[in-house]
Amino acid sequence: MKSPEISIDKPAPSMKGGFTIVELLIVLGIGVLLAIAATPMYSNLVPASGSTQVASEIVQTLRIARTRSVARLADSSYGVKFLSTQYILYKGSSYVTGTVERTIDLGSAFSITSTPSSNIDINFSKGTGTANAGIVILSRASADTKKISINQFGAVEIQ
Repeated sequence: MKSPEISIDKPAPSMKGGFTIVELLIVLGIGVLLAIAATPMYSNLVPASGSTQVASEIVQTLRIARTRSVARLADSSYGVKFLSTQYILYKGSSYVTGTVERTIDLGSAFSITSTPSSNIDINFSKGTGTANAGIVILSRASADTKKISINQFGAVEIQ
């Protein structure tokens, strides 16, 4: 039996196509720099989008009240009462004599002011949907304010 020949002169096969540790560290460093650069832009965007979302929810609640009033749901009118940190959807001709349908608490992050009075009560008339006009101002300490207007015809919009 002949033993296999072992050649010491033959070089070992080289590894091709891999990454060196230096290349990986450079890519990781670039990724960290991009993340650091994006953080201030993202943190400024989040509060503004939060204000927009809450304002949209208030508008939606006002439109629900108007739609229910026009439809004469439960043969009643509906309205929305605004307090400093919450708003209330109610059934009836006024908040004082009406029945609370839903209370939405905004917590301490937001505050509501309104004109013509500090605690505005927007009530939509049964069948027609007309309302007492007013402006609701949604404020957040770290972001811009949103102004929601309600005209005498019951149209609601964010300004």
